[in-house]
Amino acid sequence: MAHARLDKLNLRLAALVLTFASGCGPREGDRTALRPEAAPNREVFAPERILAHFHSKRFLVTLALPDGRAWQINDHAKTRLVAVHARTQTQLELEAFDLGELASRQKCRDAAFSRLEIDPRTHSVIEQAVVVGPEAYDAELQSTLEASREKQEIRAHFFAFAGFLRHCITMHVVTIGKPETLETLSDRLVTFRTQVWAHLEVDDFLAVPREKRTPIRDESLTP
Repeated sequence: MAHARLDKLNLRLAALVLTFASGCGPREGDRTALRPEAAPNREVFAPERILAHFHSKRFLVTLALPDGRAWQINDHAKTRLVAVHARTQTQLELEAFDLGELASRQKCRDAAFSRLEIDPRTHSVIEQAVVVGPEAYDAELQSTLEASREKQEIRAHFFAFAGFLRHCITMHVVTIGKPETLETLSDRLVTFRTQVWAHLEVDDFLAVPREKRTPIRDESLTP
């Protein structure tokens, strides 16, 4: 099933790149670009790689990350948890917050775009799904693309917006590559949907203790 979804996603990505190459793709916004180290040729987010886990005491969630120890995680300097994987030019942002009213996935989505200062109209949605989880949260998942003709660059995004009672949990991942890395970008979007979001856990003090996990150290992204 995962491979079928991946093939379908690759076809949609390829179609958008044809538009991108013809000069009709969406222009890059004014947001600050992620500029970590150049990514190597070897993909490190393969599904068979062991997931390491990071527990956020602030947001009371446990986050599973592929190639876990390579991430720089900052869970205190901003309103959101920010994790950067420099080798793949990937950044993840996670936030949990009280909406102040009865939350739904739609309200959490609108709040997340506002808090992230993202205009969804500049994104091409290539995949969208409604799921249940984590736990009883009602969630919407989106995979989107932005293309920059000037830089010959593609920014692939994964979004998750989950609501339960008055509470929202949101995740935004952006990973950057050139048009020739299209298949790799597609694989990353699938990994964050089927591995990272699918393994997100919210704290439950009544839960049965789980198996021991490989911890990740909280590291500041600034000197």
